[in-house]
Order: sequence, then C-alpha cells, then structure tokens
Amino acid sequence: MTGKLLIRTALAVAVLCGAFANFASSQQAQSEDQLIATLKSNAGWQPKYEACIALRQIGTAKSVPALAKLLNDPKLGHMARYVLEPMNTPQAGKALRDGFKKTRGAQRLGVASSLGVRRDEKAISLLARGLKDKDQGVASACAGALGRIGTAKAAQALLKAQKKAPEAVRPAIDEGLLVAAEFLSKSGNSKLATEIGETLSGPNSPKNIQLAAFRSLAYADPKMTTQRVLKALGGDDPAMRDMAAQIVAETNGSEDTKAYCEGAGKLSSAGKAALIRGLGDRGDATALPVVMGASEAAGDKQVQLAGVGALAKLGSGVPTLVDLLSASDTDVSGAAKFALESMKGKGSDAAIASAAPTATPPTRAQLLAILTTRMASDALPLSKSSLGDSDTAVRIAALHSIGQLGGKAEIPAIIATLQKSADAAERTEASSALSIICAMHRHEVLTDVLGAMKGANPDTTIVLLRALGEIGNPQALEAVLASLNDKNEKVSGEAVKVLGNWKTADAAPHLLKLAQGKNATRKDVGLRGYVRLAQAGQSPDEKVKMLETAMKLASKTEDKWVVLAAWGTLADTRALDAVLPHLNDDAVRNESGSAIVSIARDLAKRDEAGKTASIAALKAVLEKCDNDSVKDRAKRGLAALGAA
Repeated sequence: MTGKLLIRTALAVAVLCGAFANFASSQQAQSEDQLIATLKSNAGWQPKYEACIALRQIGTAKSVPALAKLLNDPKLGHMARYVLEPMNTPQAGKALRDGFKKTRGAQRLGVASSLGVRRDEKAISLLARGLKDKDQGVASACAGALGRIGTAKAAQALLKAQKKAPEAVRPAIDEGLLVAAEFLSKSGNSKLATEIGETLSGPNSPKNIQLAAFRSLAYADPKMTTQRVLKALGGDDPAMRDMAAQIVAETNGSEDTKAYCEGAGKLSSAGKAALIRGLGDRGDATALPVVMGASEAAGDKQVQLAGVGALAKLGSGVPTLVDLLSASDTDVSGAAKFALESMKGKGSDAAIASAAPTATPPTRAQLLAILTTRMASDALPLSKSSLGDSDTAVRIAALHSIGQLGGKAEIPAIIATLQKSADAAERTEASSALSIICAMHRHEVLTDVLGAMKGANPDTTIVLLRALGEIGNPQALEAVLASLNDKNEKVSGEAVKVLGNWKTADAAPHLLKLAQGKNATRKDVGLRGYVRLAQAGQSPDEKVKMLETAMKLASKTEDKWVVLAAWGTLADTRALDAVLPHLNDDAVRNESGSAIVSIARDLAKRDEAGKTASIAALKAVLEKCDNDSVKDRAKRGLAALGAA
C-alpha cells in the first residue's frame, strides 16, 4: 500500500469513526425501548442503521429478538451482528446460533464468523455441519470460526473434515486448525496441538501451511523443538531452514541453546548460517563461542557473514569485528562496519573507542566514523585527540566527527587546524566542520570566530568569512563588511560572495551600494543579492520599492531577467504595471510574459479589479510574446478566468 493510499485510508477510517460517533451521540438520548421500536417499525434503512449503532453501546438481552430478525436482512444483517457479537448475554449467542440455521449465503457466512468471534462452544456442532455447506464461502467461514473457538471438540471437527473437504475449502480448514492448535497449546492440550502440527507439516500440505505447522509444533511440543529444528536446518529446504532459524530466535532456554551449539558442527554451510542468524536474534550469550567461531570462518563466507551479524545482536566481539574492517572481501568488511554501527549492549561504545589507538590508520579512520554514526559520547574526545594523528585520513575523519558532534568548545581546535594544515582535503573538512557548528550554534560561537579573524592568514580568513555567513547576525555582518576593503583580493572577493548570500534584510543597503558601484563583479553580486532579499519576507510596499530600484540598475539583459522573475512572485497590480512595458523589449519580452502569467495567477483571486487587470495583461502576453510555452500558459490562465 502506497503512502498516499495509506493516508486516504486513514482519513476514510477517521470519517467513518466520526460518523459512528455522531450517530451514537444522536441516538443515545433515546431509550433502549425506543431503539427497539425503531428496529421493529417500517422505518427506512438509515434510522435502523443508526439504532444498531446506539444499541452497540446500551443494548441488553431485551434487544436480542429485534436484532435476531435482522440477521437475514441483506442490508442490516451485518449491523445486527455488530451489536450481538460483543453482547455478554446467552440470549445473543442463541440468537446467532438460531440465525445460522435460518440464513443462507453471505448472511450465513457472516453469522458463522460472529460465532467464531464469540468463541461459542455451543455452536461447534452447527459449524461442523456447516463445513459441508454447498456454499464454499460459508464452509470456509465455518472452518475459521471453529479455529477461533479452539477447543478440542472444535479441532476434532476440523480434523475429521480435512480429509474429505473440497479443494477450495481445504486452505480455510488448515488455517483453522493452526489457530486451534495455538489455543490448545495455551490451554495445556499439547497432545492434540502436536497431532495437528504433525498432520499439517506433512508433504501433502501446501508449503505455507507446512511452515506454519512446523512453527506451531515448537510451542505445542517444546521437548522435541531442538531435535526438529536441527533436522530442518540440516535439510535442503531453504524456507524450512529459515523458519527453523526463526524458531531458534523466538524461543529461549540456555539448555536448548547448548544443544543448538553442539549440533552446529554437523550442519552444512547454509544450515549453520541459518542457525547462527537465529542464535544472534535469540540473544543468549551461551552461544557466543559458536558465533565468534563463525565470524572468524574466513573460508566460509556465508557462515562468516551470519556470525558477524550475530555478534552485533549479542553485543560482543568488538575486537574481532574491528579486525574484519580491513578484510579483503568488501562484503565481510561492510558487514563488520554495519555490525559495529548497530551493536547494542552496555560498553559497546567504550570497546570500539578503546580499539582505535592500536588499529591501523585506515581502521582508526573507520572507527571514528562508526563512533560518530553511533553518536557515542566517546566519539568527540577521541576525535579531538586524533587531530594530531600522523595520518591525514584519520585527521579528516576526526574533523568530520567534530563537525557532526562538536560545539563552541571545539572551535579553537578547528581553527588551529586551518592555520597549520597545508592539505587541501583536510582544510576542506575543517571548513565544513566550522560551518556546520556555526550554523548550529550561531551566537554562541561568534566571539571565537571574530577572535580568530585577528592575525589569521588569508586562506583561514576566507573560511572564517564563510562561517560568519552561517552565523548571520548583525555583528557577523559588520565583520564581513569590514573585509570588503581587505588588501588581499581573495579575502575581499570572498567577503563580496558572503554578503551576496546574506539571509537577513539588514544586508540590503550594503548590497544596493555594491549594485550601484563601478566594479562589474561587485555590481552583479550586489544586484542579485538585493533582488533575492527583496523576494524574501519583505512587505509588498517594500518589495515594490526594492524591485523598482533594482530594475533601474539592471543594465544587462541577464540582470533584467532576474528582476522580472522576482516581479513574478508579487501578486500586485503594481507588479503588472512594472512588467507590462517590458513586453515591448525584444530582449526580455518572453521573460516579461512569464512573469505576468505568474502575477496574474494569484492576483486574479484577490478581487474583481485584480481579475480584470489580469485578463488584460494575459491578453497582452498573447499578443506580444512569441514563445510557445509562455503563450500556452497565458491561454490556460485566461481559460481558468473564463476569458479564453
């Protein structure tokens, strides 16, 4: 089921529940006698439907006769059962049993299901006869009901019918027997539950029934579970091996775990791998030696991968998994990495961290990444200490970890790396870490970044300017503005870029100043930044004012395109007035048309005057523009406004 379908289904259920609640609320004011009278009257379907909903809440044995008469009603039979099913009175059960005798087809099928829901033992004989009903749907419903009742008598009725049942009814009988076996196991009748399991697990049963019966036997006859499981694990049937592994995982007991471990050596690779998976999910540390041996079985990849996965679930074997990170087989090394990332258990983080100092450089880098993924408390201290590692890859991994987990306290260490490192990749990672922390902690780290600006070399200053852009407050803006006049062209150029991407309106005057200057690069950055801020969160009046200013400054065709696109985001007649004249400019005619279509789409919804202005503007677009896409949008806009 898709996400959209799930949402629609949930909404439908909510509406239905709301409808039921409303019906019940309106009907509960009536007495039970009044509701019964409605059921007996010549009222239509709706009032009787609503009366049943109310009786579900307040109905007693008094309501049963009136409800019983509805059981054979094609439209209301299900509502009668809706009331009778949960009713804690013997009269309700008798009404359903009598109703089973009197109904046929869909109504009988429904009554059979209700008897199963009630687990009505008095209905067993009726339902047993129903297994021979010519309507296979009814017969199947009777089988399901007998399974739900789940007594020895009900199960015996199903076993008796199983051999002679029509092919179409057999699956329902098998499933009914499986349900009955579960009830029998819980009630202590393991002998009959075992008989059912053995009957259904034979080769004549469909595969899905065999598997379910095999699982049922594990609970019906636990003394034989290990023997049956090991036999299945030693067989050639992959589905049965997987079910055996599931049983290993679901059941418990250290003695059984020992038996499984003792039998592991006699299994094929596929069987042993399945067992190891099951032992991992079982979570019994008794199995650890066997699981550890499997994870080290380099000559048997299937078993080794199962062992690696099981170690993670048992929360043990960190040294072994760390060694496997450097395995030549990428499947094994990848499995070891995933195991370390997902491992649970007290002390796992500390064990992973303690392995780092003696590991090879590539493994140290991986361990830092793993600890970061785990959000381990050990990750940050280890990463900070690793900034002095002799291996560049380790230092880069440490910087990445600090970027993900660090804060104000880590700023000096990052800046120190920027100052001293000559490695481009390391500097890039340090820059990324600094930007992430500044974006997350903003005001908290401003003082550290501003302090680092003093005496920093040009390359570091450039990184710090980007960090100030992430902080984005007035003090950070002041520092960026001061750097616009830096003697170093790279620094001043970076300051221009940072200013051009500033997110708050207080940068607008400074961007306008750039746009009004003589430097071509700065003019371009300033104008585009100014237009961007005009679009972002300004009042309509301020937006109009800023865009009018920007249009006067737009000397290049490309600049005009940018401003026209911004006008297109403003649903205002002033925007139309500003853009319409540009339909006469060959260089920007189609861009103007596109902006007008965007403006008109929302402006026409405002009021009649806006609609009138929009229609006129869209007609002008059709007259002036030659771009098929723009003209098509204009036509569709006019059609939507009834002016095509």
